[in-house]
Amino acid sequence: METEYFYSFIYILISSLILKFFYNKRIISIISPVDMYVLFFTIVIILNCLYIYYPKNERFDIYNLDVLNEKNFNKQLNVFLRMTTLFLIGVFIYVLRKKNYQRLYSQKIEIINFKKLSINHNVLKKAMIILLYICCILVAFDYKLDFFYRLNYIPQKSSILKSIYTILLIILSLMSSISFKKNRFLALTTIIIVLLIGIGLGSRMATINLIVFVLTYSFMLEDKKTKIKYFFVWIPIIIIFFGYNIALRLESNTHGLIPYLNILINRPYVIFKNTLFNIYYTFIFGFVATSETIKLYHENINNLLTCINPLPGNLTNWYLFSQKMRINIYAPYTAIGELAKYPIFSFFYYIFLGYYFSLCDFYIKTCVIAKKHFAPAIIIILLYLFIMFSFEYNLRSSIRYIYYSSLILFLSKIKINGKR
Repeated sequence: METEYFYSFIYILISSLILKFFYNKRIISIISPVDMYVLFFTIVIILNCLYIYYPKNERFDIYNLDVLNEKNFNKQLNVFLRMTTLFLIGVFIYVLRKKNYQRLYSQKIEIINFKKLSINHNVLKKAMIILLYICCILVAFDYKLDFFYRLNYIPQKSSILKSIYTILLIILSLMSSISFKKNRFLALTTIIIVLLIGIGLGSRMATINLIVFVLTYSFMLEDKKTKIKYFFVWIPIIIIFFGYNIALRLESNTHGLIPYLNILINRPYVIFKNTLFNIYYTFIFGFVATSETIKLYHENINNLLTCINPLPGNLTNWYLFSQKMRINIYAPYTAIGELAKYPIFSFFYYIFLGYYFSLCDFYIKTCVIAKKHFAPAIIIILLYLFIMFSFEYNLRSSIRYIYYSSLILFLSKIKINGKR
């Protein structure tokens, strides 16, 4: 126990020194993957330190994980402290290497000025319609009639299509928000279909899509008072919608769009019951699931190589052991828990992650200053998805977003160099 406290002290000391140096003059920005990573996991650590004192009889305790992992709290806390510390070391290395980054992160950046932005709404309209058709076709091909009604939450076979239409749905949320003033009917139709697809899948991505829509539109509001009123209305709506989104898999014996909409009609009270549960599920469940992952997962170097393999699952041996990479049918092993079993690999992995996030951060802010938004927006979305997936999903599920973002970054730099 004393050893665990000692390690906690060391991690907190190192992190505090780096944060003091790094955030002394830094302006925190929503477009910064580094800021969002540090902020998210800082909230996770603080809330879990508070949750340990929460009355046991009032805890949500999904799958009894709260009780099972209470004794391992100090060890589990150090897993997250170590991860965050190594990430910050990676950021620090990039800061020392890239002197311009220090100047850039202390500069206030105007994210986007829609008045000055030239948007061809006819092209945007056509692109939205095409992408919407593609998404519907991909979802139909992936789920078929199971989308509307199925006995199991997760279909028997996963496919690479889900990664594709997950990203496309976020892009559609972004596009529908941008086109809302000019093509209101199409924008509303698009975002409603996007949300219905998310609901039918029982995925929290429905809430993410709504957040993208709401947040993007907020950039079009110039008056500060209008923005405050806007968020005052939408933040409660998002929280309640998230409550509904989470209630889907917990409150229904069957799954799919029809059973999930029945919850909204027949049992709306469960939405409010699950609003507080959102906070637990977003910031705490991944913590205890990570602890359970560490207990259940048996490290195997071949499995690790498969998990970090960028090839599709069908071209690897992933499906030979993927079903064993779960706490139960609903809860997969977490990436953080898997990596905790490989201390040497994870040491370099998290340092690289901090360095890579800083590299993307520099690129994003440089592009935004130059009024280039498309590629940075995609990279931001992918890295935010990585943060969320790494907290509650397999390493293989989360690391793919690093590969996707690196591909976009690579292609963007080739295009920029080509123009020169």
